Amino acid sequence: MTHLDRHLDGGWFPENEQRIRTALIQETDDSAQPLAAVLDFDNTCIFRDIGRGFFRCQLFALHYRISPQALAGLLPELDVVVEQRPLRLVRQQLLADYGLLHPLLVQGQRNQAMNHQACHRFTALMLWYVRVARELPSLGSTQVVTLLARLLGGFSVHELQELAHKVIKTLLAEPLTLSTRSATLPAPLGTITETYEQGLRPYPEIVNLLGWLDTANITCHIISASNEALVRAAAKHLDFPVDSENIHGIRLQEGQHGLCTSELDPNTPVTCRQGKNEAIDRHVKGRVLLVAGDADTDYEMLTRPGIPLRLLINRKQQGLISSLYTHPDYLLQGIDRTRGCFRPSRETL
Repeated sequence: MTHLDRHLDGGWFPENEQRIRTALIQETDDSAQPLAAVLDFDNTCIFRDIGRGFFRCQLFALHYRISPQALAGLLPELDVVVEQRPLRLVRQQLLADYGLLHPLLVQGQRNQAMNHQACHRFTALMLWYVRVARELPSLGSTQVVTLLARLLGGFSVHELQELAHKVIKTLLAEPLTLSTRSATLPAPLGTITETYEQGLRPYPEIVNLLGWLDTANITCHIISASNEALVRAAAKHLDFPVDSENIHGIRLQEGQHGLCTSELDPNTPVTCRQGKNEAIDRHVKGRVLLVAGDADTDYEMLTRPGIPLRLLINRKQQGLISSLYTHPDYLLQGIDRTRGCFRPSRETL
């Protein structure tokens, strides 16, 4: 029995597991060129999203180093009303509250800042803004993932990785539940009660799959729409067998003293939507045998021509990605969202 003849462990839908093994046995026997697999990270390798989890922990701890002026540059001025709240006034309120908190943060008075009324308004309103921005045609998922990355300005890559390890420990200790954050803001913004996800779990099936592929001399890559430093730290902390140099995400431009600015690195693709294909073209050597993803941000990578295996985690999304759920070329893998694990079905509970 060869390595690829052995069954994959865990809660795989049996047909998916069989198709993966059969295709890879055939492809590795026939191929004389290097072979590769490319996976998204958030909600594909793990249950939950490291970018959003870090954003929430950073927000609640007010762990920011960007200036009020830099924050203003990250929030576009839009004359749009969402859920009866004008985004122009939302932006003004966020900047006003951060302007009150920033001097305390600069002076090292973080506890005082976190007890300030402006903190309660800022955290609830920022949670709301990120949620609605993701759905707006004028902003959308690419704008949101770059915003979350750019909020990390002022830290070095090493500092971000150290913070990521602490955040992951926090998220692993949390139950897989939903919680809320509320605040009352001046009219017409009113009272906001925003729900957010807690917890994070690695998918053991993906950890095992990556190790299985590596043993078969298939080079594994992760291409994520979260910040690159965070994903590299998370993959290492969670024991995903992928070399750090093969993990690519949104990268910030480096400024003075090795600190990241709040600007995107102009020399690397924004690893979201078509940017994931650009990253594949730039970094992945050889033929791609497998791609895996879960969301609209992975659509172009998942529909890339000429790939034998396309693994799609079924998160019951309503966007563009849902058009692939019934396509026979995609290995739709169901999950149990209460436990954060695979289940042996195409369907998700």
